Amino acid sequence: MLPHHPSFKKEDRIRCIIFGFLYIFNTFILCGLAVYLYSFDRFFGFDKVCILAENTSTKSVNKKKVKTGDLLVFGNQYFLAIGKTLVFPEQYLHLETIKAELIYKEFMTQPTLKLFHWMVETYYTTYKSVVRLFVTNDIQKFLEREEKLKASKKIPARSRPQNLNAGMTGRNEVIIPEE
Repeated sequence: MLPHHPSFKKEDRIRCIIFGFLYIFNTFILCGLAVYLYSFDRFFGFDKVCILAENTSTKSVNKKKVKTGDLLVFGNQYFLAIGKTLVFPEQYLHLETIKAELIYKEFMTQPTLKLFHWMVETYYTTYKSVVRLFVTNDIQKFLEREEKLKASKKIPARSRPQNLNAGMTGRNEVIIPEE
């Protein structure tokens, strides 16, 4: 039934008009202006998706532009910037706005995020179920492990002496140290 059909009540017509306005507002006005975030810790509806507030008062967001793939934090909650558009925008008409601070630049690469969007579109699934395939929900432990790995990689590895590489021209040499 269409909104102008005689069997529609006045309240139903008003609801249809408001729903249509919200749909148009979300798809045309917010596209390109807002950055959609996926929350690792907090539930926002069925899919853990919210919007980053543009007028944030934190200095780090204003100095550094938030791009897709960045990791943000607000309090003890972590958010992944998943892009300026969503696959099924009609499902995300009522999203909460969050002010967050940028903590990790390029946490996810652009091809990975394209794969996220492709999987959601192709398999008609949610971002929540797709992100779980790539990153654990306990993002804080994940970041701690990554910091430990970075710290261990900063220790310089022992380099080989130059004279060992000079004699290797197609034959195997065994060097036995004298005691």
